[in-house]
Amino acid sequence: ARFRLGIKISKDKEDLYVIDISIVADYGRNIPQLAWDIQTSVKEKVQARINQKIGAVNIHIQGVSMPKKKGE
Repeated sequence: ARFRLGIKISKDKEDLYVIDISIVADYGRNIPQLAWDIQTSVKEKVQARINQKIGAVNIHIQGVSMPKKKGE
């Protein structure tokens, strides 16, 4: 399967930054908690760095990475 991974930054109608992050989650991770942790961390760090309010941080889970079997 092909995934589009990465970060896209745009502005909304109110001129606030919107950050879209596409990732592949590791198998066994709590995906809602993972997304929340990423959203919170990115929003706090980017706002502090650029000193502007962030409108949204959207996390897009593109798939789940399965653990490798022994011998692979």
